[in-house]
Parts: sequence; C-alpha cells; structure tokens
Amino acid sequence: MTRKKELRWVRIAATTTLAMVVSPVLFAQTPWFGLELPAGLSTPHEPTIIIATDAAPLPAIVPPGEERFADLEGDRLRRYLETIVGFSVQSRANGDALWGRVAGTPAFLDTAAWVAEEFEKAGLDDVSLDEFVISEPLWVPTTWAVTILADGESGVVLESAFPQRPSPAIDGVLTAPVIFVGTGSPAELANVDVRGAIAVVHKKPDPGLYHSRIDTSDVVARGAVAMVHVIELPGNMHSFDAGGCAATIPCFHLGGEDGAFLEAAIGAAADAGHAPLRIALSLEVERRTNTTAANVVAVVPGTGRSTENIIVNAHADGWFDGASDNGDGLAVLVSLAHHFAGRQPALDRDLVLVASAGHHTSGGNGATALLSQRPELTANTVLVVNIEHVAQLNMSTSLARPERGFRDLVADVVEFPKSAGVSNRAPFLRELFGKAAARYGVNIYQQVGPGVPGDLGGYRPLGVPLIQFIYASPVYHTTGDVLETISTPGLERAARFHAYLIKAAADAPRELLDPPS
Repeated sequence: MTRKKELRWVRIAATTTLAMVVSPVLFAQTPWFGLELPAGLSTPHEPTIIIATDAAPLPAIVPPGEERFADLEGDRLRRYLETIVGFSVQSRANGDALWGRVAGTPAFLDTAAWVAEEFEKAGLDDVSLDEFVISEPLWVPTTWAVTILADGESGVVLESAFPQRPSPAIDGVLTAPVIFVGTGSPAELANVDVRGAIAVVHKKPDPGLYHSRIDTSDVVARGAVAMVHVIELPGNMHSFDAGGCAATIPCFHLGGEDGAFLEAAIGAAADAGHAPLRIALSLEVERRTNTTAANVVAVVPGTGRSTENIIVNAHADGWFDGASDNGDGLAVLVSLAHHFAGRQPALDRDLVLVASAGHHTSGGNGATALLSQRPELTANTVLVVNIEHVAQLNMSTSLARPERGFRDLVADVVEFPKSAGVSNRAPFLRELFGKAAARYGVNIYQQVGPGVPGDLGGYRPLGVPLIQFIYASPVYHTTGDVLETISTPGLERAARFHAYLIKAAADAPRELLDPPS
C-alpha cells in the first residue's frame, strides 16, 4: 500500500532508554600489571583518524558548460549530508542504545520523511512513502558491560564494548576465563581448549570490517561460552557488523585501545605467573516485532518515447552517524532529484528514485519490498543504479604503534578508490564508467568487474543489469564514520559522475545496456 505525507506524521512510540554500562565490579584506578589503563570510549560524532588542515581535498572538476548544474554543487550536498547525519545524532541524544538511522525506529522514519519532502521540493509530483512491516524481529541491545577481572585487582570496564547481532541475552552476569585464539582460524584453534571460556578473537580490518568477516563457527563448536572480537583500529570506537557471531553465545566487539589493553593484560598476567584473567559479561536484549520501515519512491518523467525506466537507489538507513554509509549516497540521490526534475530536455526513460530501507536490518530489505509492492514500476525497469559509499576521504597508515596495538590513519586529499561493478559486463556500461571517472576525476579501480555488493542484492530477481561503485573504509560500521571524513568536493564528484552516467544510460538503446549473450 502506498502512502504519501501521512507516514511522516506517524511514528513508532519511542520506548528506548540510554544504554548504560553496568559494571559488576568497581573501576580500576591504578595500572594493571604495569599497564596503563585504556582512556575510555572515543567521543561519538568526532573523527578518530588524523584529519590535518595542511592540504584540502582536491577540488571538483566541472567541465565547461556544466557550471549551470548548481544542484550538483558540493556545498549543497554538504548541507544535505549534515541534515541526514543530524537524524543519527538526534537518535543518540534520544537515548537509543543501538543508535543511528536504523530501519524500524523513529530516526529512520524521520529521515525518510525528509527525503520525501526534498523530492517534493524538487518539483516531483509522484512521491510516495511506501510503508512495510519488517518481517523479522528487530534485535536491539539495551544494556551491557564487558569487564576484565583478575584476582586481587579491581575490574576494568572496557567502555568500547558493543554487542553484536544476533547475540542472546545473558541471564545475570556471565563470568569465565579468557582464552586468546588469534584470528580464530582452524590452525590457531587446533591445540587450544576453549571449553567454558570466553574466546578473544583478533580482527584487523583491511581495509574495513566488511573485509574482516571470518567464520568463527569452530570457536562455538569447540565449546566457547562467549566471544570478544578485538577490532584493530585507531581510537576506541563502537562498531557493529555482521559476520563471525552466532545466535547461541554472546559476542562483543572491542575498540582498538581496549582491545590492545586486553591482549597486553593477558600476556602480562601470564608473565607474572598470575591465574588466567576472567571476563564478566552482561547483556540485555529486546526483539521488537511488527516494526515499520518505508521506501521513499519518486518518478522523474521521461519524454514518453519509452515505457521503460531506470531505478536509481540509495539506502537511507545507517548505523551510528553513518556519514558514508550511506549518508553521502543519500545526499547524492537527493541532489539528483533536484537536478533531473528541472532539467530540459527530459530523458528518454523515466527515472525511479528510491531511498530504500533496511539495508542493514534482517527482514527489512527495501529493494525486496519495492519489488513486491510496486510491480507496475519494476516490470518496466531496464537498469538499476545504486549509490552507496561514494565520498569518504581515503585513509592511509600514518604511524604504526605496536605499543598501543593498532595503527594510526591519516586522511588523504582524494577519496577512497572505489570498486566499479557492472553485473552483466556490458561493454557500453563498463566504458561509460571509465569515461565518467576520467571526466570528473573520480577515483575508481581500472577494472570494472561484475561484482555488485551492497544494496543491489534485493534487485537481482529483476534480471536486469545492476551497476555501482562502492568501497568499505576502515571506519565502516563504526562511530568513526562521521561528517569530517567526507570530502565536499568528493560529494560533488560523485553527484556529477552519476548525473552523467544516468543521462547516458537513460538515452541509450536497450541492446547496449543488456546485449544478448
């Protein structure tokens, strides 16, 4: 069922409370085994990487004649992005434990309502908020704590600890000895007994958490009662990501400083002849049913010479601030709505603009819902363009700090190199990526392959070409994915790139988009 403005005034009752770190023991006040105590949680909404002011990001390239496309200017996109991230900031201020633009929460619905309003401001008449019920319970942690214990010492609460989906709730406090298992590989586990223990697994995002997803089912099978993943990143961030956790035992991520402290304490205790360290865990979880999400859908009419359309998609949900996942992609989508709504002459094909829901939420995939709810649109689709993770500054290793257990990262003056994907390998589309990248100075890999990870999975049943560029940075799915890491010229580069690519595809013969095999 399609709804327009009504949804923006209908909100799920806000029943969340501020997540509290409930420690079963007192904080330690003095060094542990000669180790300096971790500094605590990195400040949310602030970068943990080094962003110097010596050199600004490289300016956007605007080919002659395209200065008139003011809707694609970087400063305008920056204002959109600030508004989008603002919904996440408000979510945390409201006390949401799992905060951000999370599908099934008021913050997401507020984001969707704002996008609908922007589409209407652009002059689009056919704008709708398509509501749907998320088919699986929404997993939400409410209170938790991870505390290291040692005989004769006060406990140390690791403030960066963040529970991972789909961990079960803990009845009371779970306390068990700690066993370090490296990366949790079969070779590392072969001679280690984790029965009844909490397994500590080391993850080195290279470059991001997406690339460090590992199968730790063997840890569970061998009898571990919980897992703690050390995420080797600068600062002491919260992070949230799928992969490596099971529904049968609790699982937590630790920030870089807390993780380095934990690993050093395990070694220092052993060197001192101390009994193995223990960890005390607590976790309360809600599984909310019948939560609601929505896709924002708008149509930019073409000339009418074709009954076909191109879907242009950007997911609107995100964990934490989510400036690059997917605030930057959503900002570009909004800019394209303004650009194409007022552009003359019109494109040959209609554009179906979709701010999709539930990319991160099990049972809430927006693309899947769109195919079910709007068959009159998707039946005529010939191409899907996804806009996701488009403008974050590249981050290079600046200084390894082995004594702290992680490496510092410094921002570059260019954006992350992006992996370009064309699912059907159509030569026209692959060449179009290269032309657009050269025209606007967009940093993509030279090879345009068939891989299209991200939000495009839900569109595969259409059987049409799927295209995008995308990356996963070190601060992907962490509280470090903040506004300061996003390049304003990069936003403009991405917007102009996509406007050029979409226009060329919209006016191209279908056999070029999807040539016969």
